[in-house]
Amino acid sequence: MGNKKLILTLFCFSCFALPLGLLSQTLMNSETFVFDQRRQFSIKMNIPQNWRVARERGTPVPLTNQSYDLIIEPPSNEKALLRITIGRTPNGEQITAGQFDSLVESRISSLLPFAVEDIAAYKHVTLSSGYGRYCTLTDSSLVDRPIPQNEYLYLTMYFAYYENGYIVYATFLADEIDNETFYLMLDVLSSIESVL
Repeated sequence: MGNKKLILTLFCFSCFALPLGLLSQTLMNSETFVFDQRRQFSIKMNIPQNWRVARERGTPVPLTNQSYDLIIEPPSNEKALLRITIGRTPNGEQITAGQFDSLVESRISSLLPFAVEDIAAYKHVTLSSGYGRYCTLTDSSLVDRPIPQNEYLYLTMYFAYYENGYIVYATFLADEIDNETFYLMLDVLSSIESVL
């Protein structure tokens, strides 16, 4: 693909109506993270000012031969954590919608025994070329009791597959959802570009 710039619009969250002026109150910095210079693979995204970003060894992703992780945290006075994992199938091989669904189901089904929800209520996301969905689960062990500092009440998982072989999933942990931090997290995800 050479220097061709491929924009991956990960998530189109048309189901969320952001309050006017919400994001304008938080300045965003466009940052590029180079994972593999030899293969010219980098990710560009908007990060809210004062949010911390760290790179970690990639979490293994089924169907991929390589993956990278970014850990993104809001300021220390906000208890939340966003982990974005990016992987690619060998040689960019395409997967079917059924394979993608199996990947999503396998990750979510292992969490359901610990969730308040009996089934995952998926919301589909609009992708330029591929498939995407997300859901939020509630930790049943933390309902109606004080939440320890290193634990979170809600887990929101996002999954996306693109026909060029990229698989992206994100895990957002928080004690509250439907607040400014949650919407900023959505904005981070929707801003991602992959430059190949």
